[in-house]
Amino acid sequence: MEIKNGTVKDYENAVDTYSDMVYRIACHNLKSKADCDDVVQEVFIKLLQSEINYDNAERLKAWLIKVTINKCRDTNKSFWNRKRVALDEVTEAVCNETELSIKDEINLLPQKDRNIVYLYYFEEYSIKEIADILNMKTATVGSRLSRARGKLKILLEQEEG
Repeated sequence: MEIKNGTVKDYENAVDTYSDMVYRIACHNLKSKADCDDVVQEVFIKLLQSEINYDNAERLKAWLIKVTINKCRDTNKSFWNRKRVALDEVTEAVCNETELSIKDEINLLPQKDRNIVYLYYFEEYSIKEIADILNMKTATVGSRLSRARGKLKILLEQEEG
């Protein structure tokens, strides 16, 4: 397969730099390790076919996040995946102990809120950057993040008490 924009070295650097992030996002959104692996592969094949500029690291990272989330949505919408049960191995494979402690609570949030929380806290994007990545209004991202924080606070307090 031919690389549309950039060199083989550029592509290899992108894979080395961002594959863990893409995998974590996939695991955050999907039910099985196999689906995560498939999405990572599809994302990087799409990168090969794209005309994205490898020189702009922030734009490349945002593009990869957006493509990963969209591929996860497509996977979750498929008939096959709606009939399957989640595997706990996905969480254990990609999360450290701190992440594991709140992972269950984050998974109780609606999917649209989970991605915002993940991008804000784990990938450290600003609200404006998240809005750009997800094609949403900044105010919408801010209000969803605020509501998600409130829900998480309640869930974490219930867990402690």
